[in-house]
Amino acid sequence: MKKLVIIFMIPAAMFAQSATQIGVAPEYISGSDTLFNGMPYDVGRGAHGGVDLDGDMKKEIWITSYAGGGRVYCFEEAGDNTMAFVWASPELTQSGASSTPRDLGFGDMDGDGNMEVIFQVGYTTSDGSGNVANPESGIYIYENTADNLYDNVYHAHMLTALNDSLAGGRVEGLTVDDIDGDSKDEILMAWNGGSSGVYGTADASTKYSEDRYLVLGLTGSIGGTLQDAALTTEYAISPRDVDKDGTNENALGGGSCQDIIVADIDNDGKKEAHCLAYNNSAYFSFEATGADAYTLGDTNFVKFAVGDDWTLGMAAADVDNDGKDEVYLPSFGDAKLFVITDSDGDAQTLDTTGVAAKTFVGNSEMGIISTTVQHGAAAGSYGVAIGGSSSGADMRIFAWGSGSVVDASNWTEHSFTLSTMGIGTVQKISSLDWDGDTNQDFLLPYKGVNNTYHPDSSAYNRVFRIAEFDATATVSVDDYTLIMPEDYKLIQNYPNPFNPTTTIEYFLPVANNISVTIYNMVGQEIIKLVDRTMMDAGSHSVVWNGLGRDGFPVSSGTYIYELRYGNMSKVRQMTFMK
Repeated sequence: MKKLVIIFMIPAAMFAQSATQIGVAPEYISGSDTLFNGMPYDVGRGAHGGVDLDGDMKKEIWITSYAGGGRVYCFEEAGDNTMAFVWASPELTQSGASSTPRDLGFGDMDGDGNMEVIFQVGYTTSDGSGNVANPESGIYIYENTADNLYDNVYHAHMLTALNDSLAGGRVEGLTVDDIDGDSKDEILMAWNGGSSGVYGTADASTKYSEDRYLVLGLTGSIGGTLQDAALTTEYAISPRDVDKDGTNENALGGGSCQDIIVADIDNDGKKEAHCLAYNNSAYFSFEATGADAYTLGDTNFVKFAVGDDWTLGMAAADVDNDGKDEVYLPSFGDAKLFVITDSDGDAQTLDTTGVAAKTFVGNSEMGIISTTVQHGAAAGSYGVAIGGSSSGADMRIFAWGSGSVVDASNWTEHSFTLSTMGIGTVQKISSLDWDGDTNQDFLLPYKGVNNTYHPDSSAYNRVFRIAEFDATATVSVDDYTLIMPEDYKLIQNYPNPFNPTTTIEYFLPVANNISVTIYNMVGQEIIKLVDRTMMDAGSHSVVWNGLGRDGFPVSSGTYIYELRYGNMSKVRQMTFMK
């Protein structure tokens, strides 16, 4: 078979250091609001933005949180330099969440045209005797049903959902893509397996390592009347135990699975899954050859790093606009940036010549994930971004000019120290088109930002920011106002007590899809006064005439009225007296 060429690149000494920065102003998410339970927000490692899952023509940012058993939050643009909270996944009560979710993705798994947000939470799934532990852990798929609403949900527990049962572990890297071209998206997971090492299967086949790369499809429908969705394993491979015989030969380098991304580096119309593991940054790929069909071929693995390396991610794009993707892999321990390219039209075989010598020296510092721009970028305008710690540079951008992408002299480094972030680290960068101009935007999720940068916090703050890099080597970071749950107001009804009618007033800081519902004191719904209706920002009111949904007057007593938006709500009590 033909050979794939892997090049180590970018000697730091060759880079110009002429960048400037403007407008550095962090946005803090903290305080006593109900969204984060009065605690500083923990952004986790995952953040993606620039999407519009609900189709309302407003871009969204989705971020992960380790709090509440593992959650994701959605913020949506609401005017100039303003974003509003619009939705959060429900709080979970599971134990052993182990800092999840670490990543999230978007897709249409059941092919019904409704977009979904997808993530994994939890770690321990078995009690050690083959019984389910932490039943709320697993894969979650929330499907959009209306503006800012994600009412259809599918949950799969990883011990019971698949034949290849997983007793413990977490998703380090997650990609959602129609990799096999069957018009339905798949979930690609880099599963960092549990300490037990191996676990059984539903059909009693041989146990094998839980460090696995998985391609999961979905049968059935998440929403509708059937709601018969089920995960299926389209492909599974362990870098420790490729033949699944229960013995770890490390035939693909071994190690804990760190990331899996999709690209087409040989431009043959067949996408590949590119896999990265912990052991010396071990890398390999497999290719989708048809619907639900995947081929490893005679691919060899390559160990990039001189030692085990906790590099959290890769990225791929056609930076040089030659019709073929490149894969970019930053090395945390080695402080190198690797570029993986195809030179002869076949991505199935790796040429490992020169791997041990490591004749090319790159630079990635603390930053652990690279990101690249969309296809068709203008030459010299865009390149690769790498995150970092604020004790050094928060972000480095490698801008490509012209010529071969594997020639370091064709790249220029721009380093940006965003010192106002205190001790924070940027662990996963994602590229997005936030403002619709020709410049590249980067979403930067920060962890561990020192509380001295925000006077209202009693602990660390976590933040996200949007940085923009333009062709003049300038980075600008905008300060965004965030509209939080406390900006929604539910006023005490008047009169109260009342008979026969009362008025309920509420204030919306932004247009949102809301409901106003009356309940009795045991939580039974009496009537919906407003039922999932998109309403403009501003003050609104609705009158209740003391009738239930059956048209008959309710009994005297105390009732609860609720304003619900996204999946958050505010409640008050009122009294009806005959």
